[in-house]
Amino acid sequence: RDIWIEGVQNYADSDPEKAFAVALGFAAPLMTFTGLAGVNVNFISNASGTGKTLALAVQNSIWGHPIKLMLSEDDTSASRQHLMGIMHNLPMTVDEMTNSTPIVTSEFMYATSRGRGKNRMEGQKNALRVNSTEWSTILSTSSNASPKDKLSAIKSRAEGEMRRFMDVTMTKPFTDTAGRDLYNMIENNYGVAGLGYAQWMVKYQKDIPDMINAARDEIEKDVGYDGGERFWVGLGAVTTVAAKLAYDCMGLDLGTVKLKDWVCELIRKSRVELDMHITDHVGVMGEFLNENIGATLVINNEELDDITHSVIVKPAYGQIVVRYEAENDLLFVSRKALRDYCASQ
Repeated sequence: RDIWIEGVQNYADSDPEKAFAVALGFAAPLMTFTGLAGVNVNFISNASGTGKTLALAVQNSIWGHPIKLMLSEDDTSASRQHLMGIMHNLPMTVDEMTNSTPIVTSEFMYATSRGRGKNRMEGQKNALRVNSTEWSTILSTSSNASPKDKLSAIKSRAEGEMRRFMDVTMTKPFTDTAGRDLYNMIENNYGVAGLGYAQWMVKYQKDIPDMINAARDEIEKDVGYDGGERFWVGLGAVTTVAAKLAYDCMGLDLGTVKLKDWVCELIRKSRVELDMHITDHVGVMGEFLNENIGATLVINNEELDDITHSVIVKPAYGQIVVRYEAENDLLFVSRKALRDYCASQ
């Protein structure tokens, strides 16, 4: 275990993003004390050598094999949820979600926070199967770009999904030599930290809920909690407490105070990014009008067209969805068309 601690300590000391990644592996079992079923963290960078995949591997190495526990984009949604149920409170990782479709990404975000697999009917009778696929954990993924861009492409207001995950940009390169050395170390020294940490959690299980609540209150105060950031604040609370427990248990120093301050800044940054990806009512109307430009009729009852001698300035093609009266500067919109458009977003 000492070899693992030394190698992971060097990795965590390189920058706050990597310290946070390590803390997530210890924080996942604490999610059950937050009342939240699950939360997503996505490590992003469009450059190679920043340690996105390594961040996931280090988390896995706390509890088991760093690579064999890692899921891939090719794994089906059903298999992912099944494995999440098996792991239950242990961290889950999925490498390279870059090519995942917007619909799959959206469903994945909701599935993680739902905390259970899909309900299914029994084959021979009208009854539900017993669904024992449940979890309360942290799911870490990696990609070259933020899932926010994909979610914004299919919904004008994808706020629900976006509040269920946080992006962590890996900014500082991790050298090839250091990365190879760390990979080699964790592939030969895995699962050695989790047992002692689990025993430590059992020993102090009565104190942990109070520790998490105190950390949550402190973070809420620091960031000016708005009531809709419970996943972000809960994630910050468990990572802060996990960092303290890891230090008390095995001397792994993830910088509890600095980590808490860094998480608070991450929440503030996530809040700004969320606002940038959410379209308000004016934006929704603008997008609706742009999509229906061909179905827009423009007329002017006070000035006939010089060529057609008609009040029609611009005809609509197909069904009329929007009518604009130029002389009165009035815009009329089909209520049903607008309602259907909003529902699709």
